[in-house]
Amino acid sequence: MHKRSIVTTFVLALLMALTLVPGAAYAQAPTGSFVSGIACVNLDGVSGQATMTFYNPDGTVKNTVTNNTFLNPWQVFTPDQAGLGSGFQGSGVVSSDKKVACGLNSQTANGSAITRVGTSSGLGADDIDTTVFATQITRNLGGFDTYVAIQNADSTPTDVTATYFDKTGASVFTQKRTVPGLGSTVWYQAATDANLPAAFIGSAKFVSTGGKLAGVVALYNAGTSNANAQFLSFNTVPLKAAATKIFLPRLAKNLSGVGYTSGWSCQNVGPGSVDAKMTVNINDQGNNNALVTAVLTKTGLGEGTAWSGYLGGTTGSALDAVTKGTGSAIVEVTGGTGKLACTANEDNRTVFAGQGITYNGIADGKQTVKVFFAQIVALGPSSFRGGFQISNTTATATTCTYVYANAKTGHTITVANQPLAANGSNSVFAESSLTSEQTNFNGSAVVTCGQPIVGIYNLARRDIPGDSFAANNGINQ
Repeated sequence: MHKRSIVTTFVLALLMALTLVPGAAYAQAPTGSFVSGIACVNLDGVSGQATMTFYNPDGTVKNTVTNNTFLNPWQVFTPDQAGLGSGFQGSGVVSSDKKVACGLNSQTANGSAITRVGTSSGLGADDIDTTVFATQITRNLGGFDTYVAIQNADSTPTDVTATYFDKTGASVFTQKRTVPGLGSTVWYQAATDANLPAAFIGSAKFVSTGGKLAGVVALYNAGTSNANAQFLSFNTVPLKAAATKIFLPRLAKNLSGVGYTSGWSCQNVGPGSVDAKMTVNINDQGNNNALVTAVLTKTGLGEGTAWSGYLGGTTGSALDAVTKGTGSAIVEVTGGTGKLACTANEDNRTVFAGQGITYNGIADGKQTVKVFFAQIVALGPSSFRGGFQISNTTATATTCTYVYANAKTGHTITVANQPLAANGSNSVFAESSLTSEQTNFNGSAVVTCGQPIVGIYNLARRDIPGDSFAANNGINQ
């Protein structure tokens, strides 16, 4: 059986019946009533069986859902699961006799005044460890707070110690909890017992005494208006996945002139300090998509410290002259003994203020010629629309084939011979790429290229208030 452990970004609120309000047990959590949708893809392409088991925080089973004909994309929406009852909070595990990859959307319930959506990945054996890292941690930083949801992926209890580092790399606070087997817990950085100062920005490490950990981080604003609706989520990084070279397949600067702009955070997980560089390739949309390349550097990055930056600020490079564009980046260790774990953010502070995403950087060695995207949507201007972005990890130009599988209709749509430049990236809007069902598509996609690639997928809708913008990593296979 192949298992992918899902720590819901919303361990605190997986079903709409649980409303988070000041004074409640979850007073430090983001406001709103949340539901979740889980999308799983059969990577083998042969019909099999899959089971989704939901666990309470104490590790007891709450509900089980089975798919005996698991071939096409499998989508489960928590409000449709009567066995979860009202106000469920917890985590889950997906098991299958086929290779499986899953993505999780957690979002405010239908009818909410402010929409908020976060997306994270189901985590397989390669994605969990006894030590995991959170590259971005905040407390009341310009209104932003974070929480970290941690699941014990083993069947026996384990002690977990959280250690927080400030922007200099100094350890500022530690806290220990016991997490039941297959259970979960949430560290709220805004909680009084977190003992973090206001305007805190840093990173964190979570270490167990034996159980392997899976985790999700959420970065969120107040959620009282469109302008502060941001809800960005990403997975923790296991120690064994830290690397000396990391790919960021999507970066943007004032994308298409409507404000979407990227930042990054790369944590040195040690041992020892590092020097690092980031090679950024941006297609300048204000100059006929001319390729602009720049190298940014950081020296003496201490163990535990995070290197953070924002393309909307001054970088001291050719990127400052780009008025609007999109591309990718590669982060590399150039000196020292440590390794890095990276995430990339993208938010909007102008035309669509309040929207944002975060995704995990992809370690060198993970790139392959085939990438699966668990959820691709093209449902028209009054619903969710999205696509994917792929990055060529080589200096050789190639072509790619996109195969879309529609869970709504059961149809497969193939788009072949799509060029991908050397060291370049393709930003693909599904509605424009699909040759049919352009506004009736909700499913998955597989991209196969002649050279190794990495990629992410995203989705959003612009006809409703709030932060509907969400993104997640593709699955290399």
